[in-house]
Amino acid sequence: MYKLLFHLLISSSLSYLIDADSTVPPTVTQTSSTQNSEATVSPTVNSTTVPTTPGKWYASSQVLYLNKLVAGAKKVMSDIEPGSQLYLASNDDIENLRNISISSGTVNITLAELYDLDANGKPKNFTITDTLTIFVQDANLSMTNLTGVYYITTKEQAQDPTFHVYVIKTKHNITSSDDSNGTFIILNTQLINFHKEDSDAPQKNSFVSGIVQPETSVLWLHWGLPSATNGGETNRFFANPVKLGAESRFFTHIEPLQVPLDYWHFRSFGKFDLIIENRYQRSQVYTTTGIDTTGIVINNGKYFEHNVRFLNMSTKARTSGALISTLPSSKDFINFTFSDNFGTSNSASFNNESKESHSILSTTIQATKLTISSTSFTPGKFYCQYYGYSGDLLPTTLGTTVKTTQANTTVVGGNSTVSTTPGSTVTTVTTTTAATTTIGTTTAGGNGQFSIFV
Repeated sequence: MYKLLFHLLISSSLSYLIDADSTVPPTVTQTSSTQNSEATVSPTVNSTTVPTTPGKWYASSQVLYLNKLVAGAKKVMSDIEPGSQLYLASNDDIENLRNISISSGTVNITLAELYDLDANGKPKNFTITDTLTIFVQDANLSMTNLTGVYYITTKEQAQDPTFHVYVIKTKHNITSSDDSNGTFIILNTQLINFHKEDSDAPQKNSFVSGIVQPETSVLWLHWGLPSATNGGETNRFFANPVKLGAESRFFTHIEPLQVPLDYWHFRSFGKFDLIIENRYQRSQVYTTTGIDTTGIVINNGKYFEHNVRFLNMSTKARTSGALISTLPSSKDFINFTFSDNFGTSNSASFNNESKESHSILSTTIQATKLTISSTSFTPGKFYCQYYGYSGDLLPTTLGTTVKTTQANTTVVGGNSTVSTTPGSTVTTVTTTTAATTTIGTTTAGGNGQFSIFV
């Protein structure tokens, strides 16, 4: 269940943070220009009924790295279930792969025999019937330069027709034409065209585009591998429909998604069509291609500031937000800030004292930009699914005007802080007490609230 931790409503903007698993609240701030602002009505979220949870949960499979093998030595694995399958995901020199053999039972092959895809673009595999032995035959082989991985399924996965494995080497079209569940393992290989000019470009990346799905279908994207214990949501970094607390919203337009991970997986329910490529597109400054849209920003290594510029309709009410999961590596903050063209912004910041899982930062300012920044070049992993959609037409007559008369003031509620617009009323709520503080003056109405629910 999602637990509502933060709700901030100030003048014409609604900003809130919904958190699932956080133990330490993050810092949430609201800033505003000193000019007057008009109160508007927040657009109604059109709820959709989310179909059955997509995909299946499985006993854990495993990914192992070629560069962890020892030249001239054997790796013996006796705890693998007979009937499991081994896949190779590698763009390494095929001559090096010819020096690495795998055997199980009476069958012995080299990894080079699993290097190419079959005629249908599917990866070749090796069925494990007994103890698995991996042998690096050349004692002088340099292992540290190898970038590939090998993936071992469980027996259940190998026998399940709804379980699929894809090795991303070129361009792959993945589709489902019926209403069944599906689980898809995506194994990335080293980028064919590595962007050395981009200081935080990944070495491996899935470029996912052309996503088409009806409103009756579900897509969930996850980091890591499927298992029986992750509950299906803990490691999810993208969903359509997007679950926003008790409600959900389906997006017919999805931005191209870049997944800079060695491997990941997605689950589906119902029909869909998408393309996954071994490709990276520079994205430190990115402009959305739709008004009502959703996309992702993921960091898995070195990081520099990223900006997502939104298309929007200034004549309509607007809601923008992000579902955020963070695994910060230091006390340096990772900052997520929505801002408009008039100096108003909403932001949330996280460090290693405030790890988040599926927190929702949302605002109804006319956000034109999402900025994700950090004071560290290596802030740790984070996963951000951003979204934006328009609502009703704004009134053509002037609404209630709120005029600020003094500098912004910071109000502390529990362990969290929020910077509020002068003239607003700030309410802090706990399980036992409630206190209200009025700051500055207003010309008419326009009260704002910051509430903490526990």
